[in-house]
Amino acid sequence: MQTHQERRNETQRRRRKAAPAKTRAERRAYYYKHRERLLAAMRARYHANPQRHAAKAEEWKRKNRAKLAELAVAAKRLKNGFTPEVYSARMAEQGGRCAICGIQMTTGRGPAGAHADHWHDGRGPRGVLCRQCNWVLGRVKDDHAILVKAVAYLKRWERDAAQRRPTT
Repeated sequence: MQTHQERRNETQRRRRKAAPAKTRAERRAYYYKHRERLLAAMRARYHANPQRHAAKAEEWKRKNRAKLAELAVAAKRLKNGFTPEVYSARMAEQGGRCAICGIQMTTGRGPAGAHADHWHDGRGPRGVLCRQCNWVLGRVKDDHAILVKAVAYLKRWERDAAQRRPTT
Protein backbone atom coordinates (compact mmCIF):
# COMPACT_ATOMS: atom_id res chain seq x y z
CA MET A 1 0.00 0.00 0.00
CA GLN A 2 1.34 3.40 -1.05
CA THR A 3 1.67 6.25 1.39
CA HIS A 4 0.17 9.63 0.68
CA GLN A 5 3.63 11.03 -0.20
CA GLU A 6 4.34 8.19 -2.66
CA ARG A 7 0.96 8.68 -4.40
CA ARG A 8 1.59 12.44 -4.59
CA ASN A 9 5.07 11.91 -6.03
CA GLU A 10 3.74 9.49 -8.62
CA THR A 11 1.00 11.94 -9.66
CA GLN A 12 3.54 14.73 -10.01
CA ARG A 13 5.83 12.54 -12.13
CA ARG A 14 2.94 11.69 -14.48
CA ARG A 15 1.95 15.37 -14.81
CA ARG A 16 5.53 16.48 -15.54
CA LYS A 17 5.93 13.79 -18.17
CA ALA A 18 2.61 14.69 -19.83
CA ALA A 19 3.19 18.46 -20.06
CA PRO A 20 6.69 19.48 -18.94
CA ALA A 21 6.47 23.13 -20.06
CA LYS A 22 3.14 23.68 -18.31
CA THR A 23 4.27 22.12 -15.05
CA ARG A 24 7.55 24.08 -15.16
CA ALA A 25 5.57 27.29 -15.48
CA GLU A 26 3.23 26.20 -12.70
CA ARG A 27 6.16 25.38 -10.40
CA ARG A 28 7.79 28.72 -11.14
CA ALA A 29 4.55 30.60 -10.43
CA TYR A 30 4.05 28.65 -7.20
CA TYR A 31 7.63 29.35 -6.12
CA TYR A 32 7.36 33.10 -6.64
CA LYS A 33 3.97 33.24 -4.93
CA HIS A 34 5.28 31.37 -1.85
CA ARG A 35 8.96 32.30 -2.09
CA GLU A 36 9.49 33.64 1.43
CA ARG A 37 7.83 30.66 3.10
CA LEU A 38 9.78 28.18 0.92
CA LEU A 39 13.10 29.90 1.61
CA ALA A 40 12.38 29.96 5.35
CA ALA A 41 11.64 26.22 5.27
CA MET A 42 14.89 25.55 3.37
CA ARG A 43 16.87 27.61 5.89
CA ALA A 44 15.23 25.74 8.77
CA ARG A 45 16.10 22.34 7.22
CA TYR A 46 19.68 23.47 6.71
CA HIS A 47 20.09 24.81 10.25
CA ALA A 48 18.54 21.66 11.72
CA ASN A 49 21.36 19.56 10.22
CA PRO A 50 24.14 21.60 8.56
CA GLN A 51 26.58 18.65 8.65
CA ARG A 52 24.27 16.64 6.41
CA HIS A 53 24.17 19.45 3.83
CA ALA A 54 27.94 19.96 4.02
CA ALA A 55 28.48 16.22 3.50
CA LYS A 56 26.14 16.21 0.49
CA ALA A 57 27.96 19.22 -0.99
CA GLU A 58 31.34 17.54 -0.51
CA GLU A 59 30.06 14.34 -2.08
CA TRP A 60 28.79 16.27 -5.12
CA LYS A 61 32.14 18.09 -5.43
CA ARG A 62 34.03 14.80 -5.22
CA LYS A 63 31.87 13.18 -7.91
CA ASN A 64 31.89 16.25 -10.19
CA ARG A 65 35.46 17.53 -9.81
CA ALA A 66 36.00 18.00 -13.57
CA LYS A 67 32.64 19.69 -14.07
CA LEU A 68 33.30 21.99 -11.10
CA ALA A 69 36.69 23.03 -12.52
CA GLU A 70 35.12 23.63 -15.93
CA LEU A 71 32.35 25.75 -14.38
CA ALA A 72 34.88 27.77 -12.37
CA VAL A 73 36.92 28.55 -15.50
CA ALA A 74 33.78 29.48 -17.46
CA ALA A 75 32.57 31.73 -14.62
CA LYS A 76 35.92 33.50 -14.43
CA ARG A 77 35.97 34.03 -18.22
CA LEU A 78 32.39 35.33 -18.16
CA LYS A 79 33.25 37.73 -15.31
CA ASN A 80 35.99 39.21 -17.52
CA GLY A 81 33.71 39.61 -20.55
CA PHE A 82 34.53 36.35 -22.34
CA THR A 83 31.26 34.75 -23.31
CA PRO A 84 31.69 31.29 -24.86
CA GLU A 85 31.10 32.91 -28.28
CA VAL A 86 33.77 35.60 -27.76
CA TYR A 87 36.26 33.03 -26.47
CA SER A 88 35.65 30.70 -29.43
CA ALA A 89 35.93 33.60 -31.88
CA ARG A 90 39.27 34.75 -30.39
CA MET A 91 40.65 31.21 -30.46
CA ALA A 92 39.58 30.89 -34.11
CA GLU A 93 41.08 34.30 -35.04
CA GLN A 94 44.37 33.27 -33.47
CA GLY A 95 44.31 29.78 -35.00
CA GLY A 96 44.48 28.22 -31.53
CA ARG A 97 47.86 29.88 -30.93
CA CYS A 98 49.04 32.26 -28.22
CA ALA A 99 48.67 35.88 -29.36
CA ILE A 100 52.19 36.71 -28.10
CA CYS A 101 54.55 33.73 -28.48
CA GLY A 102 52.54 31.74 -31.03
CA ILE A 103 52.67 28.30 -29.40
CA GLN A 104 49.77 25.96 -30.09
CA MET A 105 47.47 26.07 -27.05
CA THR A 106 45.36 23.37 -25.45
CA THR A 107 42.03 23.77 -23.70
CA GLY A 108 43.26 22.09 -20.52
CA ARG A 109 45.72 23.13 -17.86
CA GLY A 110 49.47 23.19 -18.17
CA PRO A 111 52.02 25.51 -19.81
CA ALA A 112 50.17 25.46 -23.14
CA GLY A 113 46.73 25.89 -21.54
CA ALA A 114 44.69 28.76 -22.96
CA HIS A 115 44.08 31.77 -20.72
CA ALA A 116 41.59 34.54 -21.44
CA ASP A 117 43.46 37.86 -21.32
CA HIS A 118 41.40 40.90 -20.38
CA TRP A 119 41.74 44.55 -19.46
CA HIS A 120 42.12 44.88 -15.72
CA ASP A 121 40.21 48.15 -15.61
CA GLY A 122 36.97 46.52 -16.76
CA ARG A 123 37.12 47.31 -20.49
CA GLY A 124 36.57 43.66 -21.38
CA PRO A 125 38.38 40.88 -23.23
CA ARG A 126 41.58 41.23 -25.26
CA GLY A 127 42.86 37.91 -26.56
CA VAL A 128 43.82 34.37 -25.61
CA LEU A 129 47.33 33.70 -24.29
CA CYS A 130 49.36 30.74 -23.06
CA ARG A 131 49.99 30.52 -19.34
CA GLN A 132 53.52 31.96 -19.46
CA CYS A 133 52.62 35.00 -21.57
CA ASN A 134 49.55 35.68 -19.42
CA TRP A 135 51.74 35.42 -16.31
CA VAL A 136 54.28 37.89 -17.72
CA LEU A 137 51.61 40.49 -18.50
CA GLY A 138 50.14 40.04 -15.05
CA ARG A 139 53.51 40.49 -13.33
CA VAL A 140 54.32 43.72 -15.18
CA LYS A 141 50.74 44.95 -14.58
CA ASP A 142 50.30 45.61 -18.34
CA ASP A 143 52.93 48.39 -18.10
CA HIS A 144 54.56 49.03 -21.51
CA ALA A 145 57.54 50.82 -19.94
CA ILE A 146 58.50 47.76 -17.88
CA LEU A 147 58.31 45.54 -20.97
CA VAL A 148 60.48 47.96 -22.98
CA LYS A 149 63.05 48.01 -20.16
CA ALA A 150 62.99 44.19 -19.99
CA VAL A 151 63.69 43.96 -23.75
CA ALA A 152 66.55 46.50 -23.44
CA TYR A 153 67.99 44.54 -20.52
CA LEU A 154 67.96 41.28 -22.47
CA LYS A 155 69.52 42.94 -25.55
CA ARG A 156 72.28 44.51 -23.43
CA TRP A 157 73.21 41.18 -21.85
CA GLU A 158 73.03 39.42 -25.21
CA ARG A 159 75.41 42.04 -26.70
CA ASP A 160 77.77 41.86 -23.71
CA ALA A 161 77.82 38.05 -23.83
CA ALA A 162 78.68 38.11 -27.55
CA GLN A 163 81.61 40.48 -26.89
CA ARG A 164 82.96 38.32 -24.06
CA ARG A 165 82.97 35.05 -25.98
CA PRO A 166 86.48 33.77 -26.51
CA THR A 167 87.44 33.41 -30.14
CA THR A 168 88.89 30.09 -31.18
